[in-house]
Amino acid sequence: MSIAAGLTATKATLDIAKALMDRLNTPNVDVHDVRMKVQEMPIHVVNAQIALGEVQSAVHAAEDDNRQLRRELETLKDSRAVADSLVFADEVYLRRKKDGSFDGPFCPACRDIDGKLVRLKLGGKGQYGGCPDQTPCRKYDCITHKISYFIPESKFNNVRVL
Repeated sequence: MSIAAGLTATKATLDIAKALMDRLNTPNVDVHDVRMKVQEMPIHVVNAQIALGEVQSAVHAAEDDNRQLRRELETLKDSRAVADSLVFADEVYLRRKKDGSFDGPFCPACRDIDGKLVRLKLGGKGQYGGCPDQTPCRKYDCITHKISYFIPESKFNNVRVL
């Protein structure tokens, strides 16, 4: 049932009540007619209750959907903010902070394949075979994908590394 059906049932009940009051005020009251109208009233009241209950359920479902959509929107906004703050530099992702400095490094495989922002683990500092021009490097390991990244030490002047 709809809201309109509930309102129609309520109006019918009120119309019957008014007609009954009018008949009761006449000198020759037809008791049988009044009895039939009184018996009809609960049917309309029940119809109104059913319609209003269905509408209430629909309103609750719409409220639940709205809450879920708002949560999804916030998640998307958060994901977008993270994506907007990422900079791809020297084979890894760095996250630009509000003060202009960088946080990281983060695994590009985790980000690009899995959609996750996973911090790389510092495996050591020094001369590695993967370092360009034999410059001092930091070796970072992705524990998820078992990949190592070699990044020149000079790239980390403005990066907070945990």
